[in-house]
Amino acid sequence: MKKKIISSIIIVVLVSAGTGLLIGSRPKKIIIQVDGKVIESKTKEDNVGQAIEEANIELDVNDKLNYDIDDKIKNNQVIVINRVETKENEVIEKIAFNEIVVDDYKTKVGETRIISEGVEGEKKITYTITYEDGNEISRVITSEEIIVEPTDKVVAQGIFDPSSLTVCVNRKSTLSSDYKPTDLVLPDVRAVNSSNRLYMRKEAASALEELFKAAEDENYYLYAVSGYRSYSYQKSIYNPYSGYSAPAGASEHQLGLAMDITLAKYNGTLSVDFGNTKEGKWVKENAHKYGFIIRYLQGKEDITGYNYEPWHLRYLGVDLATELYEKNITLEEYYGDY
Repeated sequence: MKKKIISSIIIVVLVSAGTGLLIGSRPKKIIIQVDGKVIESKTKEDNVGQAIEEANIELDVNDKLNYDIDDKIKNNQVIVINRVETKENEVIEKIAFNEIVVDDYKTKVGETRIISEGVEGEKKITYTITYEDGNEISRVITSEEIIVEPTDKVVAQGIFDPSSLTVCVNRKSTLSSDYKPTDLVLPDVRAVNSSNRLYMRKEAASALEELFKAAEDENYYLYAVSGYRSYSYQKSIYNPYSGYSAPAGASEHQLGLAMDITLAKYNGTLSVDFGNTKEGKWVKENAHKYGFIIRYLQGKEDITGYNYEPWHLRYLGVDLATELYEKNITLEEYYGDY
């Protein structure tokens, strides 16, 4: 009888092992941390994913676990689920304006003035933000759209220097009553007036001598009429109705860089017809080679503010004079403000 009982026990154990129902197996204790809660439970499930499902916890595809869902369950296992979600957020941000500095021939050297104030722009930025358990872990720009373009701030820095050979003097940009060049000399050229009206700055005087000599080499005889004029002298001869005369302080003659020229046949006067003579045409085509321009061009009256003056030569130096001649522009156009 004892042998039969032992055999029956062995058979029962073997059958149980074959069906997976091990006698004496117990549920495992697990702890699930999720959504700010701590859930303690017991499970007979085989893996992490099954245990989570058993606890009626839904997983999102983006959620993070500290175990793989296929990992085997262990007793006293702590499963941590971090919720991950993404959201889109639109914000309006300011766009800073740039500050642009431009040269201003009307403002004195060392001084500045604001031409236009800067205005900030606006742009709409769309972010994709990722949160982990409510805490932001990343922010990525997905699109940007400019709503309002910024407006640059424009600041003019003064370049008006009466002693500069390239300074622009006109009704907008004037000389002080006490300005007088320090290097005035008398050019050695043919003239029709008293020498005390023919002074020029040294460099301009030398260039004028070269210009007159080059013209004479081609049998063109030019005559100097009027060079440097003081502020007070210009004031005394100013005629506001002539279309040719400049008010005191606005005359290039005060710079000592200008000379009016004529021909003997005009008996010391200035004539627009000079521009149609062979001498006038030669001057127009060659003055720049010696650093001079015809300052008040025909067809540019609205820009210069003066009638056409084919007799009025202004010294700028060969480089700038050549540039203006080739482009057929005035000094105002060169400085970009007229």
